Amino acid sequence: MSTSEMKVECRSCGVHVAAENLNIDKLVAKCGACNAVFGFDVAGGSAHRRQRANIAMPRGVTVENQGGDLVIVRSWRSVFLVVFLTVFTVIWNGITWTFFIGTLASGLWPLTAFLSIFLVVGALVGYATLCVLLNSTEIRVSNRRLTVKHGPLPVPGGVDVDPSEIEQLWVEQSISHSRSNNGTSSTSVSYPLYMRLKNGSKKALLRSVSDSELSIYLEQQVEEFLGIQDRAVRGEY
Repeated sequence: MSTSEMKVECRSCGVHVAAENLNIDKLVAKCGACNAVFGFDVAGGSAHRRQRANIAMPRGVTVENQGGDLVIVRSWRSVFLVVFLTVFTVIWNGITWTFFIGTLASGLWPLTAFLSIFLVVGALVGYATLCVLLNSTEIRVSNRRLTVKHGPLPVPGGVDVDPSEIEQLWVEQSISHSRSNNGTSSTSVSYPLYMRLKNGSKKALLRSVSDSELSIYLEQQVEEFLGIQDRAVRGEY
């Protein structure tokens, strides 16, 4: 097989390696994008497939085959979050409405208008509480479409893509830091699941996932169903 007939992807960043960067005699390739050096298989015409242990099905996840479609459902329900958000919502709205009604009765319109902002926040937190209690995420994969839907309460983050356009899936670690007005700092960590399309674009399949094993499990299930070889991607968790 000549180098012009081969298609080799970098094991680090997933970019196609140019023919002039392939050494057929030594079975070594060098990526022109990230300068990674790795071995490849002449027969397969690609970098060696990565061997990674399968992740067991996490709690709150169901996997079914419905008419040839892979259907993965993940419940949002969390006892801790439901209790915490419920208590927070009750206290927040109780205090806010007490002050709001008082200022409304006293005719303090500027203060009433200011407190309406806190009422909106309370409503949003209440809606988030209902979402955690009732919602689930459905990932449906067929030979025609890959869709991600959240419901029954509507929230953003849906996905609809042609699976034949998906080149690779991977999980990243996202760390964000915040500081409150009193100087207290907090750190949140999430493990979004991304996919790279054949046109070179990067698209999020799921963003707000706090469990790394859940994201990796979903990656493995989708890749296995679509027959996508698991390869290392630059920046992967």
